[in-house]
Amino acid sequence: MAQRHRAPEDWRFLSPATDDVRALANVLDVSYRFREDGSINHTSVLVLLDAQGRILVRSEVVAAAPDPAFLQQVRTALAAAD
Repeated sequence: MAQRHRAPEDWRFLSPATDDVRALANVLDVSYRFREDGSINHTSVLVLLDAQGRILVRSEVVAAAPDPAFLQQVRTALAAAD
C-alpha cells in the first residue's frame, strides 16, 4: 500500500481487525466499500478528535481549499493544548 501510494518511508500503516474498522467508520460516519481491484472507495472526511477521542469537528472534503470552520477548530484545539 505504501509503495502504491508513494507514501514517505517514515509512514507506518496498520492493519486493524475488520470489526474494528467497521466500528470506527460507524462512529466517524465514514462510508466505505471494497472494490474488485482491492482498493477501497470511501468518504473523504477530516475528523478532529480531542485527547479523549471525542469528535470536535468533522468536515467532508469536497475541494482542495480547506474548510475555514475546520481550520478554526484545529487552531482552537491547538491553542487549548498549549
